[in-house]
Formats: sequence, structure tokens, C-alpha cells
Amino acid sequence: MAIPPAANAAAYKCTVEGKVVYQQSPCAGEGKAVKIDNDTEEKKLNRQMESQEAARRRQELDNMAKGVDRRSAQEINTQMQILENQRQRQEALDFHRRRAEEYRALEEESKIHGSEYMEVWGRNHAEEQEKRANELQ
Repeated sequence: MAIPPAANAAAYKCTVEGKVVYQQSPCAGEGKAVKIDNDTEEKKLNRQMESQEAARRRQELDNMAKGVDRRSAQEINTQMQILENQRQRQEALDFHRRRAEEYRALEEESKIHGSEYMEVWGRNHAEEQEKRANELQ
């Protein structure tokens, strides 16, 4: 039974640009000859690849979660703005209705006291406030 040449070949553990590398030729700088157990190195490489893949997937999940959080925050902000707009609209509607009631009361009081000018003025202003309230509905 023949042993594959790669299994018998010398290997060198070298440092190149600050990184540890394994090569078949002697190191140019720092390094030493080592015996490499191919099964162990293969398993180590597989573990490194699995670890890198797991880290990449964790990062993807984190990014997805951040995206969901961003969308949720945007949806909440949108809903808050809609509610604020509705509140402001209701306040304006209530204001115009109150003013219309006040002017109608002034119109009626002017009729009682015989002031035609105030009666017409109250009626006109009441109609204007009612018109504005209707536009808001």
C-alpha cells in the first residue's frame, strides 16, 4: 500500500506579513518544519469555515432584527403623526363649533334687543364658523 506523496512531504509553518501560513517550501523568514496531520488540519479548516459561516449568519440575523426595529419605529412614528393630526383636526373642529354657537347666541340676543347690525354680524360669523367646521369633517 503506497502512501500518497503529500502525506510524506515536509511542511513548514511560516509567518508571512504577520499571519501564520503552511507551505511545502522552507520559510523565507521565520518558520520551522512541522509534521501536518492532514485529518487534523482538515478538521481545523472545517471548524474555521463553520465558525465564519455561523458569524455571517448571526450578522445577517442581527441586521434583519435591526431592519425590523427600524420599520417598527417608523410605523410607530407614522401612527403617532396620524393620531396627532387627528387630534389637531378635532381641536379645530371643536373650536369652530363653539365659535358658531357663540355667534348664534349673539344673533339671538341681538334679535331680542333690536340690534339689526349685531344680528346680521352674528349670523354671518356663525355661518363662517359652521362652514369651517364642515370643511374639517
